[in-house]
This record gives sequence, C-alpha cells and structure tokens, in this order.
Amino acid sequence: HRDLHSFPTRRSSDLIFSDHLQNASKDQIEPIFRSLTARDENGESKMRATVLRAVSRRFPAFIKRNEAPYWENENASYVTVKSKRKIEKEIEEIVNVKLPENAKSIGEAQALGDLSENAEFDAAKEERERLNGRAQFLKELIATSVLIESINRLEGRVELGTQVTIKNLTKNKQEVYKILGAQEASLEENILNYKAPFAWAMLGKRVGDKFSVTLDDNSKQEYAIEAVVPFDF
Repeated sequence: HRDLHSFPTRRSSDLIFSDHLQNASKDQIEPIFRSLTARDENGESKMRATVLRAVSRRFPAFIKRNEAPYWENENASYVTVKSKRKIEKEIEEIVNVKLPENAKSIGEAQALGDLSENAEFDAAKEERERLNGRAQFLKELIATSVLIESINRLEGRVELGTQVTIKNLTKNKQEVYKILGAQEASLEENILNYKAPFAWAMLGKRVGDKFSVTLDDNSKQEYAIEAVVPFDF
C-alpha cells in the first residue's frame, strides 16, 4: 500500500491548482471560470473561492463580464435623447400651462357657489390630481433616465439600441425588430420595449442563439437570432 503521507493534502492541492492558474493562459482559464460561475451554490467551497479570486486578479474582465447586465437595473429608465426632450417638454407644459389653467378653472367653479353639487368644481379637482400625478411620474423618469445613445454595447449582442433579425422557427418566417425603451415602443414600427417579454427573451443573445416565447394563447413559438446590428435613432 502507498504511504498515506505521499498523497497531497487538500491544502497542498489548492496551492498547486492556484499556482497553475497563475501560469495558465486566458483560453485555459475561461472554461474553468464559466463552469464555476454557472453553478448555483448557496455556500462557496474554499476551493471555488480560491479559484475565483485567482481569476479575478489575473483577468478582471471575466468578473466584470459575469456581472448582471445593465438592462436588469430596475432603478434606471432607458430613453433616447429625443424621448427625454419630449418628456421635459411635457413637464414644462403641465407646470407652466395646464396647471395654471386648471387653477383658473377651479376658481371659476368655486365662484358658482354651492360646491356640494358643483360638477365643474369636482371635475377640475380631479384634473388637478391627474396633472400633478403625471408631472411627478415624468419627473421621476427624468431623474432616473439613462440615455440609450450612451450605452457601450457589445458588438453582435442583442441590447437596447440594436436591430435584430430573427427567424420564427415554428412558422418558418423572418422578422425584424428594434429594441428600445418604453417611451419609444411602437408596434407599427416594430420597435419593442426592452421590458416586454418578447424583447426580454432576446436580450443578451447572439447570432445563432435560440429562444422561445409563450404567447397570450399559450402557444409556444421558437426563434433563432439571425443578425444583430446597431441602428441610428
């Protein structure tokens, strides 16, 4: 029997593997990193933690690439420059035109006397609440806005600001869509809100990747990405 002391200990194995990582090439490390980060583990093993630390020191881009994509940031409102200007213009109109007009309407309704059965007064108050709510909503959009034009997109990946050519494998039909934010979405122009389930299923995909979507009638459609290009908007 072989002497038990001749077998490497767990600690020495960790050190040997860590040394190997320090000398391995990027191409050698990447599949190891992908394997480790693909696991759904509640508690990291000491070996796994050692490997991830070593990888992050040598190739920080791997760690950055593994972070959640920007479109999953629920605190950001992605808009185009054109949409942001439109929102700002609407806020200005509400604050400087519509609310003053509404205040005048409320004053005129109050002058009619009995407010308990004054339909004009009630309608004017409801309109004031609607205008204030709309203005607040738009101001929050501006406060959390991120310009889609400023996004540093990865070439060939489906993201906001890309035009995507897909093939409906179920119907053998080609379709073309543009991915933008909620403010720009237009079914007539095939512009999708990136948060819509159909667009969301495409995000992060590349040419050749496949995805499926369940429609409102519970039918499942299979698609494949055929082309991804940025577009001017």
